[in-house]
Amino acid sequence: LADHPLAVQMVARGILLTLVCHAWFRMASSSASSSSNSASISTSSSSAWRGTYLLLITAVQFHMPFYASRMLPNTFALILVLHAYSDWLLENNNTNN
Repeated sequence: LADHPLAVQMVARGILLTLVCHAWFRMASSSASSSSNSASISTSSSSAWRGTYLLLITAVQFHMPFYASRMLPNTFALILVLHAYSDWLLENNNTNN
């Protein structure tokens, strides 16, 4: 691998992209599950789509897909923040029930 720095960069960016996608899918899942148990926010049919809408809106924007595999400090922070928000949504959901 030392002879192929481009391959190392591609592998590292692929791993980072995988971590960002996992964080976004977890955020979408916790968003959908937190709203599905709350009747005052929305109906059950539309709450199932909340996570899907979050992923679709994020995917059609330019910046998020473009920067998802870039080795920038904000990208690493995004992974942590999305997991923190997911935990927060799930914790709020558990305390409200």
